[in-house]
Amino acid sequence: MVLAHFKRVFIVSMLIVYLASFLQLVAESFPVSSSGHLALLDKMWTRFMVNNPEQQLSFPWADATFWERYVDFLHIVPLVIIAWYFYPRWRVFLLHPLCTWRMAARLVAYAALADCVTALLYFTRAQLPLFNIPLWIGFSVTALLLFSLLLLPTGKSVRLTWWRAVLIGLFQGLALLPGLSRFAATFCGARFLGFSSRASFEISFMLQWPLILAAVMRSAFFLVHHTVGVVVTPTFGVILFVSSVLAWLGFCVAARLAHTERLWYCALYVVVVACVAAVCGC
Repeated sequence: MVLAHFKRVFIVSMLIVYLASFLQLVAESFPVSSSGHLALLDKMWTRFMVNNPEQQLSFPWADATFWERYVDFLHIVPLVIIAWYFYPRWRVFLLHPLCTWRMAARLVAYAALADCVTALLYFTRAQLPLFNIPLWIGFSVTALLLFSLLLLPTGKSVRLTWWRAVLIGLFQGLALLPGLSRFAATFCGARFLGFSSRASFEISFMLQWPLILAAVMRSAFFLVHHTVGVVVTPTFGVILFVSSVLAWLGFCVAARLAHTERLWYCALYVVVVACVAAVCGC
């Protein structure tokens, strides 16, 4: 009887892990806030556990730090997807380094400047009460940003300068708000500054790539030393593989929507998620 109960609880717990992994990988490709989805799932699961304390299980997935590092490590999938998708754009820097080093250095400097602005907001967010808003507000802001794209004219050829990099870094820092999509914030921020949709899409992920690389490296170091007792099943592997394939397809769809001025379509979905979060009191 006790064994049967343990197996039932364990299976339910692992299903939550599978669902969270799927949400993280697939939602990361769209401007819908993958972290917001995980936070919403976590709040609903926590509420269920409070009402059903007998369902508690002590295993690594239940540890907050372990779970955070695991989610960070999942970013290895978008890390590869972004590098592969934009390979035709950045391979010129590898093939012709002597001719392109000045341009490459300038882009790296702008990306570093924008990410430093974001990092400053990240390390000071504890002192800013704004970053403790409910999830439904963050999702609502994401939807409003995406809907605002309908009001913007077609972008033009605008050069990336140091002050534009700072402003886009500030927009990226807004994604620290629960439920606010980083992709939506940086893309819309670049569009507000006059960049074309294609350029805004490229800038958004040019800034994100170094950040997720740092997150993956930090999480990999942590997980190597804390993997005792972690259960990895064939089903788990299949979930990750299918999620990765869907993440790649989703990224291609998001790129198509961005290039054709239709990324605002995602706002319709975000509105639904915001309503769910509001109903759940999150």
